[in-house]
Amino acid sequence: MQSIRGRDGGYLLARPVNEITLYDVVVATDENAFIHECLRESSNCPLKKQNTAQACAVHSEFIRLQGIVENEMKRRSMQEILQNTNQEEF
Repeated sequence: MQSIRGRDGGYLLARPVNEITLYDVVVATDENAFIHECLRESSNCPLKKQNTAQACAVHSEFIRLQGIVENEMKRRSMQEILQNTNQEEF
């Protein structure tokens, strides 16, 4: 990606829009995007630090859900998403 400064500036995509997914955009803007703070390595989550079955189950569920979210963001290109947005009403 290349940036252009100034009033009419912005970003130029490094790949065609049909090859870029929402996941690519999210990772480019925040490579540590997690659905819950406890998934961050630097997290101060007290459940993560406990050695209990409940803590493991909760953390494991967030890991599972994170994987689902990431897979869904990788499923369609930005071109597909933008085309569908123009056709749908919110």
